Amino acid sequence: MVHIMRERPLIIVVDDESDALAATLDALTRRFGGDYRILPELSASAALEAAHKSKEEGEEIALVIEDQRMPEMTGREFLGSIRSIVPSAKRALLVSWGDHDASPTILQACAIGELDDYPYKPWVPAEIHLYPFISEFLAEWTRIHRPRLELVPIVGDEESLRTNAIRELLDRNGIPYGSHEPGSVVARRLTEQRGVKLTQLPAVFFHDGTMLFDPSDVQIMDTVGDSPPELECDVAVVGAGPSGLAAAVCAGSEGLRTLLIERHLIGGQAGASSLIRNYLGFPRGTSGAELTQRAHQQAWLFGAKFVFAKEVVALRQRGDMKILSLSDGREVTAKAVFVATGAKYRRLAVPPLERFVGKSIFYTNFGESRVVRGLDVAEVGGGNSSGQAALHLALFARRVVLIVRGSSLEKGMSDYLVQQIDRIPNIETRLESGVVAGEGGERHNRLLKSPAFREK
Repeated sequence: MVHIMRERPLIIVVDDESDALAATLDALTRRFGGDYRILPELSASAALEAAHKSKEEGEEIALVIEDQRMPEMTGREFLGSIRSIVPSAKRALLVSWGDHDASPTILQACAIGELDDYPYKPWVPAEIHLYPFISEFLAEWTRIHRPRLELVPIVGDEESLRTNAIRELLDRNGIPYGSHEPGSVVARRLTEQRGVKLTQLPAVFFHDGTMLFDPSDVQIMDTVGDSPPELECDVAVVGAGPSGLAAAVCAGSEGLRTLLIERHLIGGQAGASSLIRNYLGFPRGTSGAELTQRAHQQAWLFGAKFVFAKEVVALRQRGDMKILSLSDGREVTAKAVFVATGAKYRRLAVPPLERFVGKSIFYTNFGESRVVRGLDVAEVGGGNSSGQAALHLALFARRVVLIVRGSSLEKGMSDYLVQQIDRIPNIETRLESGVVAGEGGERHNRLLKSPAFREK
């Protein structure tokens, strides 16, 4: 049976009070009805049946909203069932103002990932109490599940190490891109419009007509970036991870001429996290990419300048000034230098696996579902970043095997992540394990683990 994906994703609203349901339906239809199909249901069982049917027919479910107090089952029980049917759907619990008894349910459900947020009712006016919540939900869902704005098309082999590296470079630096196979309709249209032949791959096409064939990171970032011609500043910040971005924001806000130098990716290790829930000011959590892109924009608005894809190779004193030598031969002159070079990924010390890196082995929390959809995936690591990645990958992969050297997840991972991982059926944890060898084809590998492990 062939399923046809409908253009408008589905929003399901469940409330056993008919007047309240009608009001919510009317409000959502007025604001979101042009882009989403709004489905009202008076009972949890009817809503679950509708979710099963939509999944069978290939209809995407973006958001499910349910009242906390329902006769058949609690809102939390319902949303837990929805997660098992459609893991990718956002889930919201509609809570009455002043319902203090709902607090323990909300806290526990959020901690273990059953619930994304809890808007209140009555929500009048909707512009304050309803629409902002719904817009955030839909923006998060769309960012992962819908085609993105494509300012920089890439044409390259899906399994190419360099193509994947360019995707990550653009994605992590907040540059909207699209990726296309050489024989695709888009690739043919791009080459015909530009009057070129694909003599080298990957090929990167820019909005201003520039084309780069098998480019380096430096060439790409020089083309999309706005490298300042003046390299004299009050404060030079080396590294654009969270610490470096925070330093740039603080320095810029004080009116200091600030220059931030990043050799690879904005956000560093934090930028690769699929969901950060314990960062101050983000009660619902945020992706590392979103957090660091906001920090990037904030620093830019305070006047900070950025130098991308350049490495600081030397630092010396000249009178009262510090001189930083860049990898392209230029020099930065600064009154003060803030060094925030951060962490570096530890690689698997398994030489036979090196040929798969960038093709089917990635040293990042890869956010694109196309890489893992429907596959069995192994992930190595036991820290918070690994926990966040496992939860994200489990939305798309058939199975995620988390390989951890330690004797428990609690030793290296926050409690809220441990609780969520324990409740996800397609995540399997193998403790006291390490990768010692591997084999396989270009796309399918088999990791050979040390024999001493116990399953959790």
